[in-house]
Amino acid sequence: MEFMIAGAIAELMSLAVAAKKTLFSSFKTPAMRLNGKKQKVAIYIHGGMFAPPQSYSFWQSYLARHIRPRTHVNLPRGVVWHHSHLEPYLASAPYDESMQEIHIGHSMGGFISLMRLYDEQALQSDRILKVILVGTPLNPEHLHPLVVRTIVRLLAGVNPRLLPPRLQQIQDVRQNGTIAKKVAIIASSKDVLFPPKACYLEGADYREVKNTTHVGMAHDVDTCKTACSIINSALR
Repeated sequence: MEFMIAGAIAELMSLAVAAKKTLFSSFKTPAMRLNGKKQKVAIYIHGGMFAPPQSYSFWQSYLARHIRPRTHVNLPRGVVWHHSHLEPYLASAPYDESMQEIHIGHSMGGFISLMRLYDEQALQSDRILKVILVGTPLNPEHLHPLVVRTIVRLLAGVNPRLLPPRLQQIQDVRQNGTIAKKVAIIASSKDVLFPPKACYLEGADYREVKNTTHVGMAHDVDTCKTACSIINSALR
């Protein structure tokens, strides 16, 4: 128990450092375009709470090098500080209707990815090929009380027992097998904030990485390799 609390405190300190860096970061980062050509599939990266877009430049460059065929990879559009920012963030993203989409979301960014999938499914659209959730907590009952009090309730402003309507839709995904088939989960056995049990989704493709923390997943090679394997399978 003491190890879990110490680990959670260390993760919170990492989030605080990321928040400080955000103050000196540009709010929007232009997307990267490969070969100057419009691609048929676009990959959208959505970042975790407090994380500036530049935090995911490693993901962007890694995906660009290892996805076949090469694909348009977008960095996060901005910084998500609170659950109330999810909807404006989603509305601001310039989706190209001529392209299919793959979304990869880290932590709170996973909720953005699921919201996008939920909306497209409601329209009976087939544009989204895959959604990859990296360290995204879908099962609050498996979170440590310290995490629930500090991150979920205080920082994100979410009461797990009284979810806002938009996040309630995300919880509904747990009972929707059709949506789950388009979802892949990447969790880390060393993630003390959002452990694997908290990230599990019945019917989804589940993968687990080792030796990286929650914050560290944003620049972890094994996490990127796993994401590339999922994406390349979806593109076949």
